[in-house]
Amino acid sequence: MKAHHTGASVQAIGPLLARDRVVVSIQNGLNDFGIATAVDDDRTIGSFVPFGGFDPGASDIGVRYT
Repeated sequence: MKAHHTGASVQAIGPLLARDRVVVSIQNGLNDFGIATAVDDDRTIGSFVPFGGFDPGASDIGVRYT
């Protein structure tokens, strides 16, 4: 899903999420603050996927130093 759909998605699953479960956001952008407003800070784990496109149709993992 795209990052701008995160809020609506979390609002939909928030009431269904058991109290001992967490939401992990693995998106191309940090959305953990928005998720935390729906399911609490202590139940939110944010992350960032460090993929980058360098050439048309190609991607690379990590950072390219030049």
